[in-house]
Amino acid sequence: MGRNKGFDKAQVLEKAMEVFWTQGYHATSIQSLVDHLGVNRASLYATFDCKELLFQQAFELYQQQNVDQLPTILVKHEDVVEGFRSLFSMVIDDIITDPQHKGCFVVNVTTELSNADEVIRGLLQENASKVEAHFTTYIERGKQNGSVTSTVPAATLAHLILTYFNGLRVVGKTAEEAMPLRAGLEAFLGILRS
Repeated sequence: MGRNKGFDKAQVLEKAMEVFWTQGYHATSIQSLVDHLGVNRASLYATFDCKELLFQQAFELYQQQNVDQLPTILVKHEDVVEGFRSLFSMVIDDIITDPQHKGCFVVNVTTELSNADEVIRGLLQENASKVEAHFTTYIERGKQNGSVTSTVPAATLAHLILTYFNGLRVVGKTAEEAMPLRAGLEAFLGILRS
């Protein structure tokens, strides 16, 4: 009979996600994970095998939590411009209220690891594809109901919006005020009605 590890794997993954998100992959040691997660080293290795696999599972958890909620946020707004305004307003609020200025986990991972790890690159590409698919579907709905009047193809607009999202998260890591971010958002949203 196997020994009970005595911890909830889901809770540990949630905490690990926060540690990696705040510190980054390379700056997070096994010892810092042990300290933050409250799990001994042997149990950590027995459950997750190595730091890299723990990181991958924590990253996948972040993706699930964030990508899966996108349609729920957007579908509340029939007007697609209002839907994106609401989504990005939430992002700006998060940027300004986060005392650690840790940014978006996906964007942080992209800048730190995308060129160093094939598995992570694959996860990042999968994440981008899912987000763009959600955005494309939503924009197509806007073209049908008239809230999006741009003649640019929906998939191209979706890619541009994802690029803006990533850029906003990078700029947001040093932002102190919401007003310039909100002004930029309003200018950017004009692409959907141009």
